[in-house]
Amino acid sequence: MISILSVSIYICVYGLSALFLNACAKSKNKKNGYYLLAILLPCLLAAIRYEVGTDYQNYYYYYINHSSTSFLNYYHLENKPVLGIWIFSKVAGLFQSFNLFLFLFALATYIPISHFILKHSKTIPVSLASFIYLLTIFTSGLNIMKQTVAMSFIIVSLDYIKEKKIINFIFCILIASLFHSTAWVFLPFYFIQVDRKEETTSHNVRNGTLINILIVASCIAACFFVDKITSLFGTHYAEYFSVKGENANKSFYISVVWLVIILFLRHSLLKRSEDNKLYIVCYCIGVIFGSFGFSFVFGKRIAIYFSSVRFLLESQIPFCCGKYQRVVNALLVLYTIAYFVISYVLLKQSGIIPYQYKIW
Repeated sequence: MISILSVSIYICVYGLSALFLNACAKSKNKKNGYYLLAILLPCLLAAIRYEVGTDYQNYYYYYINHSSTSFLNYYHLENKPVLGIWIFSKVAGLFQSFNLFLFLFALATYIPISHFILKHSKTIPVSLASFIYLLTIFTSGLNIMKQTVAMSFIIVSLDYIKEKKIINFIFCILIASLFHSTAWVFLPFYFIQVDRKEETTSHNVRNGTLINILIVASCIAACFFVDKITSLFGTHYAEYFSVKGENANKSFYISVVWLVIILFLRHSLLKRSEDNKLYIVCYCIGVIFGSFGFSFVFGKRIAIYFSSVRFLLESQIPFCCGKYQRVVNALLVLYTIAYFVISYVLLKQSGIIPYQYKIW
């Protein structure tokens, strides 16, 4: 009974948020009451939760220990957390509120994504994309808070790859790295070759293919050296390399199924938007990294940065199905809800269910 109530709370809050964001997209003024409600509903749900997420106590520990720590003392800590943790702890500490600490993380997670979805509302169905995102990635962020914030800014950075604005791109990666220093692994992806508007010749194709292979190889190489690099900042991920991921990587098979579906529909997706070229390539790289998760957990952690774009592609699939658009749309919603129930209720992943709240 408690599980059913918890699932109902998540679905209702996320569903209303998605509807409000959609209403915002249809209105002339993008910054209105609809947008405020779309943001506040899931962020307040995240802010007042209590003992929700297996890492909940770890973040409470961060808040308690760093809300009164000066930057100088923080800087000299041997095993200090990422800077984003310290900043949010200090702000929340001013009001002596752990709820505010959680609220800031939720805002940093959802505001970038909501802006991204609204910016692309002509090609991305707002309500479906936001609902899928909230029920999957945002919910996982109730546990892996730091990396979910980093993931949001990495998704935003995709626009700057298309627009060839390297300074903006690096700035997004820099912000992402304030919350999870492994975000730097995404840096080589800026040079990915997906634009084929120029004259296509065998020479261009060969060069583009070679560059893409080098970029993927650079990202993979960065995986193995990022622990050395991030240790300079006092953050260590050595356990990710030593922990085997066989039992924690079953989602890889689902990723492969989605990859097959996406590749099968790629022509329809590309007709809908040229942006989908970048998303498809990004997702393919995510599946490659996901396969490394069987050898070490770190592979799966890195894969998240690339495979997170799946919700953008998923939400557009109904438009590739002609007269069956509404049916496929409904099936996607049901699939997303079923995935949520199986993951968090039946398999009890991440300690998301039952939902409890406390204001303090």
